[in-house]
Amino acid sequence: MANNSATEYFDSIIGKAIEIGASDIHLEPRRLRFRVLGTLVELPYLSEHHKHIINIIKNKKNNK
Repeated sequence: MANNSATEYFDSIIGKAIEIGASDIHLEPRRLRFRVLGTLVELPYLSEHHKHIINIIKNKKNNK
């Protein structure tokens, strides 16, 4: 699994969250949910990218 495709997928998750006005992103090993106006909305999630996405988030946190 290429990190590049995981990075693109992560960017698409963030883009979708912004597009629908989500206040939270809940990322679980087999689930992706956004909180929109207080309600959790579940979206399809490519769980094979999960470990890479968690690493992307950790790297972004450490580089701030």
